[in-house]
Amino acid sequence: MRFLFNILLFFVVPIFTKAQPLITTGGGAGLGEYGYLEKEAYTYATLHRNNYNNIDYLSARFWVTDNVSGNGNGTEYVYNTYSGQDGNWNCDDAIYYKRTSNYSPSNFGSEWTAGSDVYVSVFAKYCPVASGPWVPSAPNGSTVGYNEKHFQVIDITNLPHPSVVANVPDGNGDCTSKVVGSFVINPGSISGLSLTRLKLQNIGNSQETNDIPIDGLKLYYEPSTGSEVFDGNESTPANNTIWGNWNSDSQFNNFYEAGNLSVPINGATRIYITLCDLASTYVKDRQVLMYITNDGISISPNQSSNGSDALRINFTNITNVNVVLPHNDLVFSGFPYKNENKIDLNIKNLLSDTKKVVIERSTDIYDWEVVSTYNAGDGLAGLVSFWDRDLKKESYYYRTVFINSSGFKTYSYLIQINNRFIKPLSNDYRLINTLSGEVFLIYNRKNNNQIKISVFNTNGAIISSTTGKAAFNQRIPIVLPGNVSRGLYIVSVTDMSGNVYAYKFIH
Repeated sequence: MRFLFNILLFFVVPIFTKAQPLITTGGGAGLGEYGYLEKEAYTYATLHRNNYNNIDYLSARFWVTDNVSGNGNGTEYVYNTYSGQDGNWNCDDAIYYKRTSNYSPSNFGSEWTAGSDVYVSVFAKYCPVASGPWVPSAPNGSTVGYNEKHFQVIDITNLPHPSVVANVPDGNGDCTSKVVGSFVINPGSISGLSLTRLKLQNIGNSQETNDIPIDGLKLYYEPSTGSEVFDGNESTPANNTIWGNWNSDSQFNNFYEAGNLSVPINGATRIYITLCDLASTYVKDRQVLMYITNDGISISPNQSSNGSDALRINFTNITNVNVVLPHNDLVFSGFPYKNENKIDLNIKNLLSDTKKVVIERSTDIYDWEVVSTYNAGDGLAGLVSFWDRDLKKESYYYRTVFINSSGFKTYSYLIQINNRFIKPLSNDYRLINTLSGEVFLIYNRKNNNQIKISVFNTNGAIISSTTGKAAFNQRIPIVLPGNVSRGLYIVSVTDMSGNVYAYKFIH
């Protein structure tokens, strides 16, 4: 009888011990370090048996739901400490801490998405292995374990973005066309968040301080719609510098950080990193390739269950093309004419390692097709003109791609051309460009007609547009804004029947 009593006591006492198993927090603890989990990232959980003895293993029970209460439909998945690299407790192990294996986002199905709630608690399995009890019970999809903590899923997307330049000139503080990295933060249905910390690493061969000043990187942001492109009018926080020496960090290790940001994340938000200045000692042709470091993002507010604002995120490329410090004078332009688009490419200093130069076009800035290819020996030093005659859409984006002997690609900035399948001006209209610089349109029809007059630059951008009724022999002035530069322009006339006519003139 005493023997039986001892056995019962052996199992019962730990079950009612007040110091329950828990998820450890703080540095190196894995899951317990974070308040937010990036959708594609993963980590382990470090579980503490506390005063529970005779443990075979502990389990981290994940309950993932897109309901804010955490009690609706969801997916349960259990990770045991014995499957991790630390092994199990073997029933008499004196060690208090053990790790699970890394969780996998794919195990949670469709519930694991931006804005999802993740609840993790601890279950204990007692020895003997085959028949020992679970506490508080076996994970079964409804019971919550000990020390439950709450996390939320954030999606960071880093698809290549057309605003990231291939060659970044020395802006001397001007950030326009100097984007060297970009990504989107998508919180799903979570509202009221802010990006408070960002840490980057440049793994290109350009050097902090010598090439990139410690205050050369700036952050901008705007709502992400899927078609946004950086133009310098985006929002920027009061403290927008990503410092090379943040918190007394070394000025020569290629790490950049800002821990005092305040970027509102209300819905999907596009982040731009710009290199607005180069050091006077920069070396041409060196490259910039920016990554978000492991766990390099913090988001407020802190999660109340563990007080953490850290986002678990993997080492993430946000440049996707090697940005090269200035190495040539590239002039890339184009304009529409009749049913064709003319592209002019002027390279004054082509890198010796360049093997091919390719012109690509796209209708949506994401899917690109090659329209012209030139080998390095094809006389590329100077002006190269290409006529794109296979037009199926009104609007096209164009870019230039430089390909070296290793197949590595760098990209130019984008140009957009809007071609309305225009026809030359008919005899109904006459354009007069006077010696004094005035431009007039003469309407030759005897019947009045409602017309729209638009003026475009050679990139296809609208400079001015007016609509009105034209009378016979009326002299209609073509007025341009006072701040436009001298150069070639195109005036188009659209009549009531939808006919479009155009003529080029020098302003």
